[in-house]
Amino acid sequence: IYKTAGQGVTFSVTASATDGGTLTYQWRKLVSSVYQDISGATSSSYSISTLATADATTYYVIVTNTKNGTSTSVASNTQALNISSALSLATPSTGLSGTRGSTFTTLSFAATGGNLINGTTCSITTGTLPTGLSISRSVSNCQISGTPTVNGSYAVVATITDANGATASTS
Repeated sequence: IYKTAGQGVTFSVTASATDGGTLTYQWRKLVSSVYQDISGATSSSYSISTLATADATTYYVIVTNTKNGTSTSVASNTQALNISSALSLATPSTGLSGTRGSTFTTLSFAATGGNLINGTTCSITTGTLPTGLSISRSVSNCQISGTPTVNGSYAVVATITDANGATASTS
C-alpha cells in the first residue's frame, strides 16, 4: 500500500466461524524487527486516520476462533505500508504578471514530498487562468505557460495531486 503522510488507511479482513465459535481479532505491526500487538486494534478492521511517516511498516492480523474453551488462531498475510512525506506546493512570489499577446515566462510551482511519479496531476482549483495560459506538470513541479490573449487580473489556486491521491495547493 502506498500513501502520503496526512492521508488515512484502513486494513480489513473477512473471516467466518463455520463451527459457530466466536471470532476475535488482534492487529499487529512490525516494530524494530519484532511484531507487536497494536493496543485497541481488536476488530476486523484497523484504521489510521492521519498517517505519519513513522507508521510505515508491515501489518497483519491474528484471527482467533474460540468454541467450548478451545481456541484456534490463524494469521493473515502481511501487508507493507509505504508512506511518502507530506506533499507541499510552494507559492511563487515572482513572475506573477504577463503581457497580452506575449509569451508568458513559465511560472513554476515547486512540489516537495508526496509520491511524485506517474499519475501526478496539476490543476487550477480556484479561479481561472486567462485565455491562452494553461497549467501542466513538469517532473515534480506544476507550471503555468502560454500566451495570454486577454487583459485583466486573475487570482488562482494551483493544486497538485500525487500518485497516492494526496493534494497540496498554493496559498
